[in-house]
This record gives sequence, structure tokens and C-alpha cells, in this order.
Amino acid sequence: MVSMIQVHFIELHWEAIAKRALSRIRQEVPYAQQLPDAVILQRVSELFGHLGDWLAAPDADLIAVSYESVGSERARQYHLSEVVRAFQIIRQCAVEYAREHQVGESSVMLHCECELQYRIDRFFDLVIYHVVKGYESARWPALAAQAAAAASTTSSRAAGPTPLPRRA
Repeated sequence: MVSMIQVHFIELHWEAIAKRALSRIRQEVPYAQQLPDAVILQRVSELFGHLGDWLAAPDADLIAVSYESVGSERARQYHLSEVVRAFQIIRQCAVEYAREHQVGESSVMLHCECELQYRIDRFFDLVIYHVVKGYESARWPALAAQAAAAASTTSSRAAGPTPLPRRA
């Protein structure tokens, strides 16, 4: 059971969460110095401005398209570890903000807080997966094409997995 009060709280305070995340990203992620503030703030807005929609009925196709394109864009200039770290920081800032501004301290509210964190973690796992997938597709198009071809043929499953090419 997720408290909609907590979800709405995060949605309403996404700007405060974004400012906190921006500060930490600037300190901890070297590539972030090159990104304008507006890009990071926009990403946080997209993630938390409609958190209730994402958690209630996540649109896996929309998440895939949106965040694979983010990964693809970042692959041109940044290290994957830095891209992933930025998303981890954004997630951590939201959870920390919600904990600091708890609505109540009953056992039910504590359970709701744990459930909210669990759902946010699952959502971010999916987001990060698609960011990495887009990043890999942009960096290694031949590998992405091979993976897509293997996934589209059911006969390849019967024959066993196709070994991935070694990168130099």
C-alpha cells in the first residue's frame, strides 16, 4: 500500500528535490559540469512531476522509448558510470526528501514509506535499464543489431545463446 499523500507530496515538491539532486550531481558526477541546469531539472520534472502515474500504471513502452533515447544521447559524450550515478542520485534525493518530510509516524505510515521507496526503486531500476540499453545501442550498434536479431528469432533459443562479440 502506497500512500497517495506521499506520492502527491513528491509530485508537488519535485522542484526542491531537483535542486537538491542538482547540487549533489554537480559535486559527485564529473560530466554534469557540461550539462546545463535546465537539462537536469527537466529530467527530474519528468521523473517526479507525475510520479503517481508512473507508479500506478507504468507505461513500459513509453519508459523504454524515453530513457533509451536519453542513454543514446549521453553515449556520445559521457561515461556510462556517470550517467547511471546521476539517476541514482536523483532517486536517492527523492527518497531522502520524502523521509525528511514525513506526514506521520504511525506504523501504517512507516509501512507506506517503505512501500513507496520499494516502488520508486523498481521504477528507477526500469529507467536505468533502458538508459543503459540506449547507451549500449548508440555505442555498439552492431551489438545492438545482433541482440535484436537474436531476440526476434525463436529458433536461436533452441540452439542456445549467441555469444557476444569481444570488444577491444
